[in-house]
Amino acid sequence: MTTPTEYIYQDVKGLLDPLNTRQKIEVLANLFVDIGVSNMANSQVPTNITKEKVVEIILDDVNISGDTLANALARQGLILLTWLDKEE
Repeated sequence: MTTPTEYIYQDVKGLLDPLNTRQKIEVLANLFVDIGVSNMANSQVPTNITKEKVVEIILDDVNISGDTLANALARQGLILLTWLDKEE
């Protein structure tokens, strides 16, 4: 039996399939940052923020809350984006 999560996985995979690997990683990395930041308990996140502000928000959350799944996910997204920038 297919679960709702498996259906969503197939939908997302279908959307990503036409993209090249770099594009797929960029989309996923941005999702990691977005999901992570939006789930951090101590962050007041404005709708339009710069890269620098995202880093500040994440580091503030780490300082206040310690390592959490939310800020770890956001940090991993930033790491992936940094690698993509270096590869250009």
